[in-house]
Amino acid sequence: MSNTSRRGFLKGAAMAAGALGVSRIPGVNLLGRAEAAPGDEPPAIFIFNMIGGYNALFCSADSFIGNAFGVTATNVRQVGTSALYVDRSTLGTLSASTLNKMASIGIDHGISAHTTARNALLLDGNTSRLVALSKSMGGTAAVRCVVIGAQMPDGTHRAIGDVSLQQVRDLSTTIAVLGGGTAANAPARPLAADGIAAAQAMSSAALTANPNSAKSLIEGYPAAEAQLRQPTVAFDYAEMTAAYGITGAPTNVQNTTMQIMGAELMIRAGANLVIANQRGWDTHGDNNGSVVRNKLTGDGTMAALKAFTDRTLAMTNRNVITVIMGDFSRSLPGSNHQANLTATVIGKYVKLGTTGRVTSDVALPGSTPSIQGFWAYLAALAGTADKPFGNNPHNLVL
Repeated sequence: MSNTSRRGFLKGAAMAAGALGVSRIPGVNLLGRAEAAPGDEPPAIFIFNMIGGYNALFCSADSFIGNAFGVTATNVRQVGTSALYVDRSTLGTLSASTLNKMASIGIDHGISAHTTARNALLLDGNTSRLVALSKSMGGTAAVRCVVIGAQMPDGTHRAIGDVSLQQVRDLSTTIAVLGGGTAANAPARPLAADGIAAAQAMSSAALTANPNSAKSLIEGYPAAEAQLRQPTVAFDYAEMTAAYGITGAPTNVQNTTMQIMGAELMIRAGANLVIANQRGWDTHGDNNGSVVRNKLTGDGTMAALKAFTDRTLAMTNRNVITVIMGDFSRSLPGSNHQANLTATVIGKYVKLGTTGRVTSDVALPGSTPSIQGFWAYLAALAGTADKPFGNNPHNLVL
């Protein structure tokens, strides 16, 4: 019997036992030990996108021992007994339980120009890989695909069916829409939804005549109305801010910690894909790696990523996957543009390991899959049924 059918059988047996007041049906006690798999819980993906580049010293640390980026035998951390080595002062500070659900994934895209690499990583021609994956993962939330913060991804990310890429810059509006607002003068949700529907109807002629310039309104009106017509989502914003070390309960997502915490909020509200785009990672001349290490630890990024991964991996009702990526790795000498990328992926169904270990000169093996294979891996982790990017070539880390 397959794992999937076995789980289904045991769950059915457990439900029947509970309904009949029976607790000793043979096999029911095995339910808790039945192996879980992608697709068992609603999936969600958070992408922390380092615009400029993601240095392979973080996720293929042993490749540079005694050679580059200030890597020594003492500042790397081997994860378990695997072939995965991470930078000790950054990724190495994540919880052991998180590290054991981590993989480095190689992407041999062959591109060393910023805009070209960013477009290729997130767009397949005129199709947004972000929106396509969000659409494939399903769900009923009104807002499923989100960019959080002021920095939109490069290119035009058009809607696919009822899924569009929505931007969240300030969580106060999101909290109010989700039902967490306390303002006494806030309009009733049905009335607000009716108002948005009326505004859309009155603007229909202008929107139809301007499909490109009015894209944000064309896609935003339906999402806002649908969100207001859905039931509210219970959450404790004060608890969330405290967990991320944020004081004063601000709502503006202008800094990294707020963006990462905001990603958790959106996922708890039903979004299945959230991306945060962070500029400032084009670190030319960072020969000893101190600039990127300090940037990752100095502004609270690693602390926020630790809080996020600890909290989302503990969710029993969601399969949350965290992705850390950038335009490309940094080359040698001089920390310039390397024509490949090694990304970090964390999730409850990730098998510890690496397909992205680089050589001492930051090269990937010639058999390393390119961009489509990376997205196929993420779709497989999410348990999508339709394989929107083809078959997963990274089976050893799933």
